Amino acid sequence: MRALTEIYSGMVNSPTKTFATLENESISYKELHTRVQLFSGQFAQFDVKCDQRVIICSGNESFVISAVISAFLNGISSTVLTTETSLARVESIISQAQPQLIFIDEKLQSIWQLQGSFSISIIANKKGSVSSLMKRFIRDNKKNWRESLNEFTPQQPQLPNKLNSNCFINFTSGTTGDAKGVQITYHNFITHMDTLKKVFSYTPDSKVLNNMILAHADGLIQGPMLALYNSCSLYRPCNMDVQHLETLLNTVFRERITHMLTVPTILSFIDRLTEHN
Repeated sequence: MRALTEIYSGMVNSPTKTFATLENESISYKELHTRVQLFSGQFAQFDVKCDQRVIICSGNESFVISAVISAFLNGISSTVLTTETSLARVESIISQAQPQLIFIDEKLQSIWQLQGSFSISIIANKKGSVSSLMKRFIRDNKKNWRESLNEFTPQQPQLPNKLNSNCFINFTSGTTGDAKGVQITYHNFITHMDTLKKVFSYTPDSKVLNNMILAHADGLIQGPMLALYNSCSLYRPCNMDVQHLETLLNTVFRERITHMLTVPTILSFIDRLTEHN
């Protein structure tokens, strides 16, 4: 379990370093550590233990990344779903994964009305903008997810002691039938990370740009998880689509990105459509 201890130590020992730069937010390793402790407290309050499972379905990338890493460091297996996932598919995945806890956006839960033997943690929608005049007459007591998270008692994460436990379950092939879960153990993850580190020369000074979907293995594992493993920095400046190609490339230049991960289609669009060489 030395590798997991080193991963956690890398986060704790890099407080001033930037862990992730998202479209509207920058997260330091110190802030990530604080969130991990608070999520650990939430897992304890919801009685989510090592070797149990959580499902995360949210459009808030900051929340998803923080929740996944917190689950990982507590020996809890996580499944990330997109907010476009159909209710039928969600219900199929729940029946197979048997989660102890489901994190879900407020809007989705109000539509889906999920019920079962699992607990549900509602991720509050962003507060709407209110004019300064209306603020005099409207008292908004609604808390966002970060404020709600602060209500839990922080705890140190319970690092797992078994490498054959699952850290992720990725569900696939669900469009023509029941979704099938691909189980990824801690041993699988560490071996994969060691291979990538050796082949692509990742170091703590690496700057990784990966804006692929977090619900997909390449977006999650070769994004925030890879950055955490190597104590380096992740960049997710925009969505992965044709409209943001210039933003993507400007980020590569401005931030001196060392590793850019994307799909062949995006590389083809860059070659054909971007303004500069």
